[in-house]
Amino acid sequence: MSLAPPLPEPLLFDYATGASSPAIGLLMAAHLSMSRESRALLATMEAVGGALLEDLDDEPLERISAADVLAIADRDEDDVSKMAELVLERSGPRASVPPTFVQDALPEPLRAAESELGGDRRWRWLGFGVAATKLAVSSEHERAHLLWAKGGTDIITHRHVGREVVLVLKGAFWDDGVRYGPGDVAVSEDGTIHNPHIDGDDDCVCLAVTEAPVHFTGLVGLALNRFCRF
Repeated sequence: MSLAPPLPEPLLFDYATGASSPAIGLLMAAHLSMSRESRALLATMEAVGGALLEDLDDEPLERISAADVLAIADRDEDDVSKMAELVLERSGPRASVPPTFVQDALPEPLRAAESELGGDRRWRWLGFGVAATKLAVSSEHERAHLLWAKGGTDIITHRHVGREVVLVLKGAFWDDGVRYGPGDVAVSEDGTIHNPHIDGDDDCVCLAVTEAPVHFTGLVGLALNRFCRF
């Protein structure tokens, strides 16, 4: 079994510097509530970034990059390890979407945003064991959806236009030989073509942020593209 890769550091760096979009920011907050390792790395980035700012004097802020922070972190490996340990010590056929199952899958940041996201969700059936509901944090340039997929489902092959970032909230799926479970983040870049498979018999709930609707491929996909815009 191939484990999911670590969270891409640019996503975490943007979150640490306040550069994340609202949708990605919500996804990152949810991920951080589920991942002790990412919380420790975020604390490291914030601490090293603060030290870097003190050394910059009048240098413009835009010169600070994720590479700068990580380079300093590499030099101060002992301090980083101690900080990570401290953070870890302190952290603690068409089917209806099961509302309790989905609600139980939501981490605290998503629960806290319920008043903004809307409690009365309307799920759109995308066919073949998959349903989606759009969140109010979506914007003109990014769409945020909760996705529910029945266990064992093969997601129809589709191509991404723009980037997609997916956080697994409950259950798991396989994509290109890699298994993504709760707390894992999968990133599909523009042009990616794939058909993930929901692992086992357990349903899967994800938070997905896309820059543009996906394009389903094949004859079935051509029909779906006319009626299902996700």
